[in-house]
Amino acid sequence: MKHLLTLALCIGFSAICIGQDTSQAEDVMERFFTGIKENNPWKASDVLAETNPKKFRQEPELKNSIAGQFKKFILFSNTLKGYRLLNITSVSPELVGLSYLAIFDENPVLVTVLFYKPDSDWMFMELKMTEELTEILNVVEKGERNSDR
Repeated sequence: MKHLLTLALCIGFSAICIGQDTSQAEDVMERFFTGIKENNPWKASDVLAETNPKKFRQEPELKNSIAGQFKKFILFSNTLKGYRLLNITSVSPELVGLSYLAIFDENPVLVTVLFYKPDSDWMFMELKMTEELTEILNVVEKGERNSDR
């Protein structure tokens, strides 16, 4: 009986660790993409900065770097028509990567964001963007969850 209880606790603990709740990070990204849809990449950068103000204070150029990357796509590709969550990569219960397909008028862009959760809230850590279609296809092949927005 004691072994059965221990086994049940181990299985329950593993399920909690593996099945982490990323909804807070996904909500941050929804607000982020709203800023991009409004052609306001600085507003979008502010959304990420709110989750990790210390990082943005330590790296003051980060906000302009993120906004500048998206401003390039807004200028050359017109507007963001929508986005789709392609993949959630769980590195550990405290670290997760969210990969999105940003759908612009003229081309797709893969946006991958790392979030870290040392306590109760997800904090933005890093953003990477690429227009490389082979990278987008690789992420789709590994995809755990898809959702249109």
